[in-house]
Amino acid sequence: MAFKIKDGLRIGTTDVFASNALLLVNAPTASKWLTPARLTLGGDLTGYVDIDGSANVTLNATIAADSIALGTDTTGNYVQSISVGTGLSGTGLTAGEGTTATLSLAANVTTAGTFGNASYIPSITVDTYGRVTNITENYLQVPSSTTTLTGGSGSGTFTTGNVLTFTGGTGISTSISGNAVTITNAGVTSVNGSTGAITNVAKTTDKLSVFASTSSSELAGVISDETGTGVLVFSNSPVLVTPDLGIPSALDLANANNLSITKISGLGTGISTFLQTPSSTNLASAITDESGSSGSGKLLFSVSPQVTTSLTTDSSSFDLVNTTATTVNFAKAATSLSIGAATGTTTVNNDVVISGNLSVQGNVEIINSQTVTVADKNILLGNVANSSNTTANGGGITIAAGASDKTLNWINATASWTSSENFDLASGKVYKINGTDVLTSSALGSGITGSSLTSVGTIATGVWQGSEIATTYTAAKVTAVNNGTGISVNASTGAVTVSLAASGVSASTYGGAGVQTVLTVDTYGRITSAANVTATVANSNIVGNIIASQIQPTGVTASTYGSDHKVGVFTVDQQGRITSAANVEIVETDTLLSVTGRGNTTTNNIQLNSGAALVLSGTTSSTSERVANTIAIATTSATPVDTWLISGYRSAKYLVQVSQGTDHQVSEVMVIHNGTTTYMTEYAVLETNGVLVTFTSDISSGKARLIATMAGAAAANIKIDRTAVTI
Repeated sequence: MAFKIKDGLRIGTTDVFASNALLLVNAPTASKWLTPARLTLGGDLTGYVDIDGSANVTLNATIAADSIALGTDTTGNYVQSISVGTGLSGTGLTAGEGTTATLSLAANVTTAGTFGNASYIPSITVDTYGRVTNITENYLQVPSSTTTLTGGSGSGTFTTGNVLTFTGGTGISTSISGNAVTITNAGVTSVNGSTGAITNVAKTTDKLSVFASTSSSELAGVISDETGTGVLVFSNSPVLVTPDLGIPSALDLANANNLSITKISGLGTGISTFLQTPSSTNLASAITDESGSSGSGKLLFSVSPQVTTSLTTDSSSFDLVNTTATTVNFAKAATSLSIGAATGTTTVNNDVVISGNLSVQGNVEIINSQTVTVADKNILLGNVANSSNTTANGGGITIAAGASDKTLNWINATASWTSSENFDLASGKVYKINGTDVLTSSALGSGITGSSLTSVGTIATGVWQGSEIATTYTAAKVTAVNNGTGISVNASTGAVTVSLAASGVSASTYGGAGVQTVLTVDTYGRITSAANVTATVANSNIVGNIIASQIQPTGVTASTYGSDHKVGVFTVDQQGRITSAANVEIVETDTLLSVTGRGNTTTNNIQLNSGAALVLSGTTSSTSERVANTIAIATTSATPVDTWLISGYRSAKYLVQVSQGTDHQVSEVMVIHNGTTTYMTEYAVLETNGVLVTFTSDISSGKARLIATMAGAAAANIKIDRTAVTI
């Protein structure tokens, strides 16, 4: 069975749980979670795993069918479809999963076989893809006469028995082995008188690219109409190290780098120096019509100049804005503005309006004003990091008054506001504590029941409920105690013991079965004589003899009258007989008991019905009252189940047990009030089968009420044990 805390849990000054069971602090180490969490995959993946923190888990994922789109959900190369082109054939080219495609060379028109021999020469036809599309064989015919091939071409017919003779020309040799004729170029034997193997021969039609690398100086040796010396230039933007361009009619130096200013003539005085070192001083020397040449300041070339870093001055005094400007807008875009040094004084000569917040971080704030007006209705003092009672100690208000300053300060040692001066309230005003009047100009508050007053004025009315007053402080005094009729005293003064005097009656038991007692009583109610005599029956209401006599029945039903919440009501005739009897419920307006004087006690239990109250007036020896009550309820409407006077009690603690059929609930509830509003917490609850009832509280007609709202309308019993604490 769960233990429920409805209004949160605080340990010391730390809130541990909120009312919604949210843990507000770090949890200690646990072996696993109380309730496992399920991690479920979504999208194109399915699968889940339960996690309770006790061990690592593995999540197996299943990919949904046809959920991955190639190229959209994948990266890398893939084959989307295959089709055959010219010269190819294939099988399994249908698009789909599990398809295996096979590509092959397409069958050609050429019949497979071996072509060419000693008598036939094959004639081959090849298409643009390099495929042999047709092969025919041509018979080799040997001509009957000698055929000369001139210029690498010729034709003839050879027959059996003819001889084909190859004769090489200059530098050409031939050799025949079987049916193979080899023609070899023996190479040139001499060039320009040089003999031997000649290689890398250039022809007159060749370009310079066939020659070895040639330098500019080597090329200059074979050129006869060049201008100047040095390295050839083949660029639109050549890099010339130290050129002398002479005096050109026009020169564009837009892309010139490292141009020496000293080489430029015709510049004005100081221009060359400024171009080499462009400072304000050098520029001032180069300018002849400047203003303020007698000073050493810096140039300014804008009506509204933009200063990147700062304005500086070597002077000890500096006027930033002239005296004729009546409206000055300064640093309007600045989000962080610093004025003045860390020491010294910054003076503002007229009114200051601050649109944002004012934060003073110094240790002392001095305001030399006759009147300070603050729109904020709350002034926060002592607002420091980690503020506490210790940091607040001594905080308050001090009015300077020479040697006797006037102070109102918080003193941590006494946990009190302490004033050095009197408080003088205006006429009609009073001192209050927690909304209750405690002192006016002429009286103490009605709620003050204890005091250490040593003297008071004239007490006109009232009831004395304190300790006995010593005779020293009384006007009428008892000086002696003497014996009176029926009284015996041991002394007339001092510690006097007063006793009843003996009346002469023998101490004994008088009366019994068949015996009648005869008593003599004096005017003081004392029995002065007693005797037993034989009794006789002389009354029609009594039947039987004196020994076995019985009272005549009166018609009253024999029963027990009166209980813990009922009062027996009886009717008695002149003979002292009960002629009628009934039980009457105790209601709130009934007067249950009136006890006057001091020292009276009762050992009987007193139980009140719903809505009833037991009011104790005067001073008792207890500061709390305990009441037990049981009520029946069969509604879901908000129903008051207990009340108590707010004038007598400040708070109450309840132990409430609710039974509805076989379901039960027990709660602990605390209620307190401030005279106008109640504050309630149900800090503990146990249930056997869910919530049966919820509780609220309020004040009505001078009484605090505990209100129950049942979750169901079935008949239920609510037992309440309430302890109330007096104000």
